[in-house]
Amino acid sequence: MSSGIHNSGGSGPVVRGILHAHSLYSYDGKHSLSEIAGAAREASLSFVCMTEHSDTLDGVKVRDLVMECESLSSADFAMIPGIEFSCDDKLHLLGIGVRSYDPSPDSVYLTRFIREGGGVSVFAHPMRKAYRIPDGLLDSVDGIEIWNCAYDGSLVPNARAIDLYVRARSTHPGLVAFVGCDLHRLANIRKMAVQVKVPSLDPDTILSALRTGAFRGVSRLCAISGRPSGNVSQRIGIRALGMAYSTAQRFRARLPSGRAARR
Repeated sequence: MSSGIHNSGGSGPVVRGILHAHSLYSYDGKHSLSEIAGAAREASLSFVCMTEHSDTLDGVKVRDLVMECESLSSADFAMIPGIEFSCDDKLHLLGIGVRSYDPSPDSVYLTRFIREGGGVSVFAHPMRKAYRIPDGLLDSVDGIEIWNCAYDGSLVPNARAIDLYVRARSTHPGLVAFVGCDLHRLANIRKMAVQVKVPSLDPDTILSALRTGAFRGVSRLCAISGRPSGNVSQRIGIRALGMAYSTAQRFRARLPSGRAARR
C-alpha cells in the first residue's frame, strides 16, 4: 500500500532517515548520539532527526547537543538536533531542527519559537491526548504525528490519528502528517523510515521538505505520504492491514513455543 511522495518540485536522489529519536540527552534514551549515528549509517539511513526530552535539558545541554550533532554530520549524513517539549496538560510537541531552548510549557508559544528558530513543530503521539487537539494549536503547528512506532506499532499508521489529521486539514490545508520512529533503542532503528527527495543533506534542505510534506513514511508493510488524502479506501486499507496484523499476532501467541519459533 503506497500513496507516493508529495512532490513539491524538489530534485535529487531519494534518501531515507528517521524522525523522533532520543539519546542519552533524554532521561529515557539508551544510547549515545555517536552510537545512534553509527547504527543509522549501518542501516543505510542518510539522516536522523533527534528530539530530546525538554525535561532533562537546559540552554547549556542544548548547545552541547547541537555541537555534537554537527560533529557527527558530514556530506553524506546529517544528524539534526531537536527537542520534544513537555507542555501544559501533558501535551508533547516536537521541535525538529530547533537549536535553542525555551522552558515555556505553552504549546502555542513554542510553535512560534520553533518556527522562528528554523524548526518544524509537530503535535506528537495524539493517542496520549485522546486524539484531541488543544484550542489554538492548529493555527500555528506544522503537523500531526499520525504514526508513532512506539505507540502505534511499526507496520501500519494509526487510523484514528489519520481521521484526526483529515478533519484538522479540512480547516487547515497546510497541515502535514508526520511519522515518528520514537527511537529509544537501536534495535528499532530499521522498523520505519522517512523517504525524502533532496538535492543535498543540508539540514535546512531536509527541514524544508519535512515542513511542506514532501516525503513519505515507510515500513515493511505500507507507505504513506506526508500529505495523505485520507480517502475512504485508504483508511479502510489501513484498518484492514492493522486488523490482519493483530489477528496474525494473536494466532502466533497461541502456537506452542517450538512451532512459533520455527515459523
